[in-house]
Order: sequence, then C-alpha cells, then structure tokens
Amino acid sequence: MRNHKKIKVFGVAFDPDEYIGAIERQYYLALLKSGIDYIKEISDPYDLMMPYICEIYKPNTVIKLGKVPVESWLSPKPELDDEVLVNTENYSAFIDANGCREYVDLVKDFVQKITDENTVPLMIGIDHSMTGGMLKALSEIYGVENISVIILDSHFDAIQTSARYKLFTFLKRKNSPLFYPDSFYLSTSLYDPLAFKRPDSYNKGTFLYYLIKERTILPTNLWVVGVQDYPVEDLLAQKDSLIQSYVNAYLNLENEGVNIVTNEIVKSKTFKSVIEKLSTKFVYISLDVDIGCGSAITLTRCLPHERGLSEPELYRLARTIGKIIKGDKKFLVGLDVMELDIHYFKPGDKTPTIVANILKYFWGDKS
Repeated sequence: MRNHKKIKVFGVAFDPDEYIGAIERQYYLALLKSGIDYIKEISDPYDLMMPYICEIYKPNTVIKLGKVPVESWLSPKPELDDEVLVNTENYSAFIDANGCREYVDLVKDFVQKITDENTVPLMIGIDHSMTGGMLKALSEIYGVENISVIILDSHFDAIQTSARYKLFTFLKRKNSPLFYPDSFYLSTSLYDPLAFKRPDSYNKGTFLYYLIKERTILPTNLWVVGVQDYPVEDLLAQKDSLIQSYVNAYLNLENEGVNIVTNEIVKSKTFKSVIEKLSTKFVYISLDVDIGCGSAITLTRCLPHERGLSEPELYRLARTIGKIIKGDKKFLVGLDVMELDIHYFKPGDKTPTIVANILKYFWGDKS
C-alpha cells in the first residue's frame, strides 16, 4: 500500500433528503425559533468527525481543508431565513431537476485541485451521491480501468427511481409491513403516492447506475458490500411487472459484472475469498454508515425493519479489506464516510468512535 504522508479531510454537508431529512430540518427550525439549538456544537458531520479523526491519526498527518460550500436550505441546519424553502415539495423538485449533479461537479472540481501523489482525500458527508464527485475526479486522474470501488452500504444505490418505486407500489398494494410499520413513519407522508410518479434522476439512490452508464467506474471494478435489499426468492418468483422491473434492474447490473456482496456473505467465512478478487492497482472505499443501521450505528436514517452489521462485524469487515489493500501492493486513492445524521446525536454516542476505528483499518496502522 502506498505510504501516503498525509490525509486531506473535507466536508460536504449536502442533504436534500425530501422525507425524514425534511422533517428533521423543519423540527430543528421550529425549536430554533423558540431559542433552542439541540445540536449547538455540531453544524454537520465534518464538525462531528474531525476531533475523532485527529485523535486516531498523528497530528502531522491530517490536513483539515474545511467544507465545500452548501446552500443553507440544503444543509442539516438551515438558517431561519430559508424556512420557506424547507419542505418536501422543494426538495423533491430539486432532486427531480438533477440538482444533485450541481454539487457533484463542485466536489469533482474541489478534489481535482487538492489531489496529489503524497496525500489521500477523505470526504465526510451526508448524501451518498456526492461520492460521484470524488470518483469523477479520481477516475480522470488515475484512469477508470485502474480503480476498484468498494461501497460499504446496506442498499444497492444503482436502481432507477422508476424501478424502485414500482416495487414500493407493489408492496404497498400488498399491505406489506414495510409500508405500515408500527413506528414514527406511520404518522408522516414518507410514502406519499405522488412520489411514485417522479422522474428518474441522479440522486443518492441511483448514483451508481449513472456512474456505470457514464463510464466513471467500470461495473467489474465495483464492489457493493453489505447490501440488505438483494431480491429474495419470494420476489424472484413473482411474475408481476412491477416486481420484475425492480428485479431486472438489479440483476442486469449484476450480469454486467457488478460485484454485489450481501450482508449474509459479509458475515460468512467466504467473504475474504470473495473480496480477494480485487484486481486493480488503485482502490477507493466509500463507507455509508447505514451498513450498521439498527445495530452498531445510530447516527443514520434507516427503516424499522433494517438491521445492519454489529460493531464486531464492522471491524471484521474493515480488517479484512484493510489487510488485502495493505498486503497486496494496492494503493488507496480516496475515502469517504457518508449518510451521517447529526440530528440523532447525543453525548456519548459511539458512532463517531466506530467510524474512526473503521477508517484506521483502511488508512493507518490498525491491522
């Protein structure tokens, strides 16, 4: 593994989430108007993570680059002047108009300016589609055919909106528990039927699809590890066209060569032999913290039925990947930590510590 002298850390507090994120921001502003800032010391995930990153790495190895500018209403803590913009309709319109691409381009330009052979960039953020900005920049620098991309994620973020919501429509018609959970979600418009008619766009649930189709990454060099939404046998057996649209979207990409590693495989003894098939010189790792949702990780959004990896399982996963990179003459060219949600933060929360420990397996002396 390349002995990078320094790690360059920057933040992207971009969060146009139109459902739970919108509700969180409305709640934050309602309290702020009454003089209460319940997350006063933390503006975004970058502020949350930097003390922990500086603690696990030697002081002279961390370069703090600050944050890519994000409009207030698209951030976790919008300004009161932007309250009129903070609603599901505006966020939906922004996403549907491919607004996420504007920020992807900003991230790409930023990364191109900061990248050099002696450092590795680390992005701390929220919306996972921003990983596209990092990969667009690094693919141009190192060559698309030379980079393997490891996405640690509970979800396969390569399914077009139209296919995903056809599945959701089917499940809703069947009164699936997924759509009628005994939880907070029941009292919100999280599954507003109008959402099912939205156009396909580049967003956090689809970005990998576009990165593949636009040849930013090669399907055979993409590894999505820890997924919980792989089509189960019951779905595969369904003949309904709504189901088939989702299943085909998933399996077609797998047939193109995308390496999809389920949660079950990660927990098994075969995982090491699977991930050892990494064949490129350069490696990029993206950690969506929802890979530990409902289990080890609390600072992320997830549905009530989702159960990610436990803390020991996360460390075992990170250790396995880290050893392969460090021991096989591979060079780590970039990292990111995404989908961190500061609105759930309480003093003593273990999420920042767990994330920092995982990062040290990838870049650092932990083995």
